[in-house]
Amino acid sequence: MKLIQIAVLAALTSSANPSSGQVERDPVDLAALAVQTRQEAGAPALGLVVVREGGVPEIAVDGVRVSGNETAVTADDKWHWGSITKSMTATLVARLAEKDIVSWDDTVGDLLGEVVPDMHQDYRAVTFMHLLSHRAGLAANIPIERFADFGQSPDDPITDRLGWVRIALSQQPAGPKETTYGYSNNGVIVAGAMLEAATDESWETLIRREVFSPLGITGAGFGPPRGPQPDDQPRGHQPMNGVDKAVPIDADNPAALGPAGRVHMPLADMARFLLAHARKRPDFLRADSYDLLHATPFGGNYAMGCVVISPEARWHNGSNTMWYAEAIFNLTDGTVAAIVVNDGDITSVQPAVRTLLRKLMEKPD
Repeated sequence: MKLIQIAVLAALTSSANPSSGQVERDPVDLAALAVQTRQEAGAPALGLVVVREGGVPEIAVDGVRVSGNETAVTADDKWHWGSITKSMTATLVARLAEKDIVSWDDTVGDLLGEVVPDMHQDYRAVTFMHLLSHRAGLAANIPIERFADFGQSPDDPITDRLGWVRIALSQQPAGPKETTYGYSNNGVIVAGAMLEAATDESWETLIRREVFSPLGITGAGFGPPRGPQPDDQPRGHQPMNGVDKAVPIDADNPAALGPAGRVHMPLADMARFLLAHARKRPDFLRADSYDLLHATPFGGNYAMGCVVISPEARWHNGSNTMWYAEAIFNLTDGTVAAIVVNDGDITSVQPAVRTLLRKLMEKPD
């Protein structure tokens, strides 16, 4: 399995621009929108959260946790956010850089040179900045046949992730760093391994302590959400013979891929993360750190774990082929929104999700 490559849609914020002459909208019935969009997407379940300018989180959900089962999703359920995790890993680097534990200019050679001595020479000068903006020249993934070498719950996540990184850093570059943009799960996994080398702590431990805990995020975890019973949380689905079928409860990309796309959390927690960025929460990061995270260091439109789709808006999507999610935040008015479905049929679900995301970001004259 691999995570879906992002696709930028600038129209998401075209109607959110005060100068675009948008038509005044009626009050939004979020519950009705959730039902309508889920039906249009053909997904078993959908969840959304929106925080409008100066407002509080509003959440709506519709559908069932598992296709063929009548257990309805709830506002407190946990959802898999896929590659939106990349922005969390970039945020983690910023937190550790402010503490002088790492530097944005630390290189792969500096932190991994001793443990991966046979890496391709072109990668030695690659920095966190290159990796998190997808300008490192790394391939998107390791060969698909090697995924099976890595498990869902390794005894030692640091060693497991380092095994993935050794393969990634032995691959031929896709192109020279900085001038080559190539969306790469490998690059963000390498960044995670660099943090582990600098701290001797796992990425999972670091992101809980440095990102989730300070933001009051209590429901986050890694891999597919699950409870004591099989149907205690939403399950991912894939199309099989034209019908969405629930995947096994533990189905996901390998745990080594964590920094690039394995976080799950409830909708309210996702709002907390997005709001920290949208409103540049000062007790979490300095203003210059937010500015760095939201800018494109080497041109193009990919910043540090998020996509610049307009001067004020940053966006990302995510999928592990069993879920699909999109998230956006507006730096001008502090509005944030996120939508997620437990269905990996991208062709079917993406248009409906994107239409709803645009509607959630609209505002009257």
